[in-house]
Amino acid sequence: MSMSTVIDHDRRSASYAELIARVRGLVQSSTPEGATVAVVSRGDGELLKLVGRIGWHFPRTEGGQYAGHHPADDADAIARLERTRHDGARFLVLPATSSWWLEHYAGLARHLDSRYRRVAAQAEVAIVFSLEGRVAEPDVALHPDHEMLLANVRSVAAALLPAGAEVLVAVEDDDRIIDLGGPVGRHFRLDDGARAIAQIEARRTTGAEYILIPRTSQWWLERHSALRTYLQTRFSLVTRQENVCSIYDLRVTRKEPKPRRRRKHA
Repeated sequence: MSMSTVIDHDRRSASYAELIARVRGLVQSSTPEGATVAVVSRGDGELLKLVGRIGWHFPRTEGGQYAGHHPADDADAIARLERTRHDGARFLVLPATSSWWLEHYAGLARHLDSRYRRVAAQAEVAIVFSLEGRVAEPDVALHPDHEMLLANVRSVAAALLPAGAEVLVAVEDDDRIIDLGGPVGRHFRLDDGARAIAQIEARRTTGAEYILIPRTSQWWLERHSALRTYLQTRFSLVTRQENVCSIYDLRVTRKEPKPRRRRKHA
């Protein structure tokens, strides 16, 4: 083994060890003590050593060992998730090394986002899902910071948008956020990038005039670059307030610049 290979191996080992430590910290800060946490572990027992929590492999066998392979497809992944949840797992963790799951198993991603809630997400660390269901966790929606976000979104929308304007609101977990005061909020469930674009176009034809993306849903634009580019290049930005929301005007699309004609040389 060459010296450069040894150095690269040591760097990768150090980086992975740091990732494990950061995953543990994120889980500790976003889940209650004593909770059972399923981790997409790839069989690495170190990822299950969670302070004050019970770590489970995912996917796993009936005996609790790592299954030894990834799910065969979306249906298999969802079935294993629900079985693990039924067995007592309250949270699911996807470390950054397994973030590709949400692209590869698109059906699983939709299942998680429609039924459960992301309680923590750090791009270079992990995503943590609560598996207890949206309705079963009103305590999160009643958190003072969340109540302040609701009030701030309502204040910004009422100040910048016309009364009665139809506004698509990217709803993730709390339907109260569609109450915008003067403007009329409409549910808009976030989906994969391409489908979201098609849905926005369809809703525009039936009267949608703006789209409002609360701070808690901004991660969707980071994850789906096509959707982000579509909004940023096709529509005017009304406002972007990092700690509150972003709003785009859907009424008029921007014209695509015409390609310049090449001058003919004499």
